[in-house]
Parts: sequence; structure tokens; C-alpha cells
Amino acid sequence: PSREMVQVLDFPMAFRAVANQFKITPEEAERVVRNWANEKRESSDLTQQAKAEFLARNYSKAAELANRGAMDKLATGERFAKEGTYWIAAAVKDFHLAGESFYSDGKFEKALDQFERACTHVSPNETQKIFGSTQNWIGLCHCQLAIRSEGVSSRNHLAAGASAFSKALKVYPREQLSHEWVSVQNNLGNALDMQANRSKGQESVHLLKGAVDIFYEVLTVCKYEQLPQDWASTQCNLGVALSDQASRSEGPMALKLLANSVSCYREALKVYTYEQLPLDWARVQNNLGAALRDQARWSKGPEATRLLDEALNAFRKALKVRTREQLARDWATTQNNLGVALSNKSNLSEGPNAINLLSDAVNAYREALQVRTYDQLPEDWATTQNNLGVALKFQALRTEGSKAAGLLAEAANAHREALKVCTREQLPHDWAITQNNLGTVLIDQANRSEGPEVARLLGEALNIYRDVVQTLDREEFPQMWAMVQDNLGNTLRIQARWSKGSEAFLLLTGARNAYRESLKVRTQTQSPQEWAATQNNLGAALSDQADRCQGPEALQLREEAVMAYREALKVRTRQQMPQEWATTQNNLGITLNDQATGNQGPKRTQLLGEAVNAYREALKVRTREQLPEDWATTQNNLGVALSDQARRSEGPMAMQLLEEAVNAYRDALKVRTRLEMPQGWAATQNNLGTALRDQASRSKGLEAIRLLNEAVGTYREALKVFDEDSFPLQHHIVSKNLRLAEAPLAKLGASAF
Repeated sequence: PSREMVQVLDFPMAFRAVANQFKITPEEAERVVRNWANEKRESSDLTQQAKAEFLARNYSKAAELANRGAMDKLATGERFAKEGTYWIAAAVKDFHLAGESFYSDGKFEKALDQFERACTHVSPNETQKIFGSTQNWIGLCHCQLAIRSEGVSSRNHLAAGASAFSKALKVYPREQLSHEWVSVQNNLGNALDMQANRSKGQESVHLLKGAVDIFYEVLTVCKYEQLPQDWASTQCNLGVALSDQASRSEGPMALKLLANSVSCYREALKVYTYEQLPLDWARVQNNLGAALRDQARWSKGPEATRLLDEALNAFRKALKVRTREQLARDWATTQNNLGVALSNKSNLSEGPNAINLLSDAVNAYREALQVRTYDQLPEDWATTQNNLGVALKFQALRTEGSKAAGLLAEAANAHREALKVCTREQLPHDWAITQNNLGTVLIDQANRSEGPEVARLLGEALNIYRDVVQTLDREEFPQMWAMVQDNLGNTLRIQARWSKGSEAFLLLTGARNAYRESLKVRTQTQSPQEWAATQNNLGAALSDQADRCQGPEALQLREEAVMAYREALKVRTRQQMPQEWATTQNNLGITLNDQATGNQGPKRTQLLGEAVNAYREALKVRTREQLPEDWATTQNNLGVALSDQARRSEGPMAMQLLEEAVNAYRDALKVRTRLEMPQGWAATQNNLGTALRDQASRSKGLEAIRLLNEAVGTYREALKVFDEDSFPLQHHIVSKNLRLAEAPLAKLGASAF
């Protein structure tokens, strides 16, 4: 959210004020001012010339003329000692005019130099109003420079700004309730808020509380009826500080702070209307959108969607005024915020709608980066690069094959770009967020890679997460710490898939421990969606461990895995989180199917039935059109469960189940192609061959021969990928299956073709 600190002259507003004062139209007021400016340009008085250029918005020229005028007046004051005070006071005014001109032109270092020159010629005892104004301008310049710098430099500017505002308040007593007192109090509160965003732990909390207390103090004496614009300005700034407090809170407390923030912005909009104050109206609409978007994060289902729709509406309203031509930086800020809201809404959507939302988000980020450049606005540039990386990753998850790989490569590059600014030393929190995001992309890349590249990507991700966990303070950044623990668990779990024996088991133990550490922070009450995600991941780690042991230990691990998945489904419902619900249903099906292998009789039949039901539930969301790769995975898993059911059935029921299994495998192969997904394609070919072989064992004569020949063909197809050198285990399994199909063919007196 953006704060109200800038004192650049709002020309349309100024013309309306003149019009109201002299009972003329704003157009007439502008014409009168322009005529005066044209006349004064011909004046021999440098100050008058400077004012004329300022009104013409030729800020650089105005600053040059005002500075020359100030220097001339100082020189005159030195020559005429008796009139020195007059000339010095006049010079101070010219320094002010030069400073305001540079400030309006975005040249804040030069503006600061002019105001500091003015400060050397004023004292709080002699010229209180000028002293207070000068200190206020010095504070504003430092705050603008802080926004445009990093690390220590940024913090030093903010400390200097807060000091300047405090000095100004010594000459603006609260009792007089002046516009100046309200403005400087607001500026001091904003400076403290900005300091808090660049600080850690209790220092950050203390600074934020100081900012909020200042704004509430102003509102106790500054009323809507007396000073409406000052009141609205304070409401807006309080909204920003409350949002910042919410970002350091969670659950109900975060929601409460954000609700208060939204109320502040809506109050401010009673004064800041599109017709009267369009720039302020757009700024508050942008802030309102950000608060609504953050509220949605802590909400569920339809309520979250409603809040995001309101946020998108607010951002789009802001862009009616915040155009790239007129307000480039503000336009870029709102484009970035719009992108975040679009990306967040895509997570609550399905199919083409979700894909379109992500595409719009990526476009919004790319638009913002046309203004948010590394050279001009490094921190803003890094923020948008990081956001772009997240959206590109989400796009990749909804795509397949080479296109998905390309999107992941772009995402990784965006995060690496952001890390050029978000360093551990200068911006530790942003560094941790960006490193975490990069790690998730590397994991996704590893899942789509083969051979040594997998180990390289997983190793890099693992190093990232371990580095971040060791650096982050759990007490200071609990949610971030929990998220990184969760991702560390994911990386260890994936590494285990590429390991063997005791090494794999130890990696999975590390994953379980990481997930359980995460669940110490992620609770169902405080952060339900994150809690459910970690429960799902814990279930996967337990299930994977069970695959690497036998007997009672395996049964116990699978029982715990099923419990973890069922816990996750308490939050991951089809209505509120459809894709996550489908993922957990698929995972539950896998574990139930595996549980069935360790049981006998009715219990085994029951578990297989539950597994099939879980897969069919997942396929209600995982459709070929919307999520093709996930659809194919679940179809393959369904085929496995149906095949297992068939082996425990007889007669027509067994044949029906095998036919359904074969159809599921054939469906999976419509997406799992050898070109795009070679390993998945080969695995499904093997499964299809086994189902066909089982069909053949229940058939006779030519039909049995036909089915066995088809099974042999699928096994041979699978071996084109699962060669002995690259995939020795898979090669051994498929080769054995091939022999099991060829043997009955030989007995039937037929040969494979």
C-alpha cells in the first residue's frame, strides 16, 4: 500500500481551490494562472521567473532559477549588513522553491541539498514556521531516498527522516491543531512504518505500534468536519500501518487488522472522490485492493473469491487514473498488485478460467517491469520479478511437456534476477521468500527431468532450504520458517525416490521430521490451508517410507499416512479447494491400495474399494481438459486398483474390472506420450500389458492369443524407455513381465508379433 507523504502540488486541485475562492470556473482559474506565469517569465526577478516555470511544470528550470535567486540574495545580504536579515529570509524562500521544484521533478538528492541549505539560515527560535516547514521537507526527501535505496542506506535515510519530522513537531504544538501539525504527525508515522518494514523482531513490532499510535492520536483531535482532507489522509495512513501489522500476524488477528484497514480506506473514500480528488481516490483504491486481497488469503471458499473480486475491482478502478503516461510508478505498483490478486484467484479456480487468470497475471507483471527497472527502482523490480516467477510456475503446473519446462526455466530465471537485489545481508526476509520460491521451481524442474540433472536440481534446492532454515528465526518469522520446513521435507522426499535402501529411508525420516516441525507452527485453527498442505505432504512421506519396509512397520506407517490424508481433507474440500482436494484424494487412493496388499479377505476388498472410490472422486476435478497430466496420473492409478480388484474377483465381475482397468490405462496414454512423458508412458505401457495378460488368463483360444500378443507389444514398448543401463530396476520388472506373457503364447502354439 502507498502512504500519503508527497507534497507535490496537485494542479487540478489548486485550480479548483482558486476557482472556489474567486467564484469562477476551474478553467478560468487555470487561464488566469497561466497568463500570470507567462507575464512573470519576462520579469527581471529570478524568484518570479522560478515561480512561473514551476507553475508551467518546468521543474528543472524553476529549480535552477530559484537557486540562483537564493545565492544572489545571500550575497546581497552579506554586502548590506543592515538589511541582511531580510535578504537571508528571502534566500531561504528561494531555496525552498528550488527544493520543491527538484522534489516535484523526482530529484530528491538535489531537493534535500536545497532544503539543508535553507536550514543553515533558519532556527526554531527565530522563524518557527519556516524552520518547521524546512525540517518537514528534509524528512520527506529522506523518505523518498529511502524508498529508492537498499539496506543500511535506506534505514539511515528513514532514521534521518524521522528525526527531521520530530524536530518539526517541536514548533507545531498539538493544541493549535493546525494542518501543519497533522501533516508532520502523519509523515512521522509513515517514516516509523517504513522503518518497521526494514527491521526485525521486536524492533519492527515496536516501530509499527508507534506508527499506529500516532495515527490514532491524530484522529482523536482531527475530525472529518474540521479538516476533512487531513482526516482522510490519516485514515489512509492508518490503513497502511494496520495492513503492515496484519502481515506480521496470522489467523483471526490478521483478519481483524485487515478488516480495520479496509474500514479506514472506505472512510477515506468519503473525502477522496473520483470527481474531486482523482489522484488520492486512485491511491486509496489501490490500498483498498491490497487489503481485500490479503483478507482473502485468510478466508475460504466463496468468501475468499468475493474478497478477491472486490480487490480486482479496486485495482482496476485505480488504473483509470493511474496511467503509465501520467503516473508511471503508481501505474506499475497497481499493475503488480493486480497481478498478485489475479494469481491468487487462479488458485481458487479451475480449467480455462484459471489459465486465463494466470495469463493476465503474467501480463500485469510484465507491464509493471517496463517501469520497475533494476536501475531505477531495484526493490520494486525485485518484488515484481519474484511475483512473476510464482505466476510462471503456476502456469507450468497447468501445462505439459516442453511448454511447461520452458515456463519453469523462465520462473527460475525471474527468481534469480530478484536475488540480485534481495540479498541475505540487505533484505533478509525478502531473500528468504525468494530463495524459497526458487527452491520450489527447482523441485518442479527435477520432477520433469531425468538422470544426473535430477540430482543436480534436487541438491541445489536442498542447499537452499537448509540455508534458509538455518538463517530464519522461527520466533521472528514463524510462517516463513514453517513454509521452508515444509519445502525442505518435500525436497528430501523427492531425493529419497532417487536413492536406495537405508539412505532412502533416512531421507524420508528427515522429511517426516521437517513436516512435523512445520506443523508446530501451522495449525488447523491459525493457518488451515497451510496445515492441510503439510498434512498431505506428511502422508506422502509416511507412505513412501512404508514402501521401503515390510510387515507391521509398513502397516503402521500406511495407517498413519491415511490418517494424515484424512486430516488434510477436513480443510481441502472440493467446494473450497478443488485441486488440492483432488490431489489428496489421489494420494489417499494410492495409500489405501498399498494398504490392501498387506491385508487379507474382506479387509483387503474394503480397502481396494475405498481406493477406487478415492480415484474416481479425484477425477471429478482432474479432467483431461483442465489438468491433463494429473488426469493421466490418476487414470493410471485407477487402473492399478481396478486390476487388483479383478485379481480378487471371479467370472464376469473380474472381466468387467479388467476391462475398466484397460480403458483407464488407454486413457492415461492419451496424455502420457513417449515424446512428452517417456517414463510415465513406459510405466503405463507396463501396467496395460499386465492387465491385458490378466484378461488373457481368463480367456480362451484366439482371444487369449490376441490379448497376449497385445500384452507382449506393450511390454516391448516399455523397454524402449526402460533400458538396462538407465533404469535397471524397471528393466528387470518389465522383462520379467514380458517373459510371463511370452510363455503362455508358446504353450498355445502361437508366436508373438
